[in-house]
Amino acid sequence: MNIALCHYRVGETDGVSLEMDKWEKVLENMGHKVYFIAGSTGTSDGYIIPEMNYRFEEDLKIERNAYLKLEDYQDEDELIRAIKRQTLKIEESLKKILIENKIDLIIPNNIFSIGRSIPTAMAFVNVIKELGIRCIGHHHDFYWERVNFS
Repeated sequence: MNIALCHYRVGETDGVSLEMDKWEKVLENMGHKVYFIAGSTGTSDGYIIPEMNYRFEEDLKIERNAYLKLEDYQDEDELIRAIKRQTLKIEESLKKILIENKIDLIIPNNIFSIGRSIPTAMAFVNVIKELGIRCIGHHHDFYWERVNFS
């Protein structure tokens, strides 16, 4: 089976990167082919979708305005349009990677649970539904554990 492990970053010393390394070893020992998809890959090989990077400026701007204070956009409609633009960019890249590598199963890590990137979560939901790819959501960080997301 071709499996994609996904997060905002991989190949670093943060908890999610280390967990993804463990999953990769276990899944490969079971005979699966594993691919990393992230906003940055650190020391790991993988596919980079720059808009997923936790330091991507447009995403940080969306995050600030969605959770803290609406100040960089004229109104909520403009913020929603910005979210949709980012979502489409991520969708295009993600879909291309999944199709080219014939991914059977996608494992997003904390993408649906923390609220860190609204466009990333929306893109993953849309692509998973559109392509009918099986998904295991691996979550261990939650929005209620972070003041700025709850």
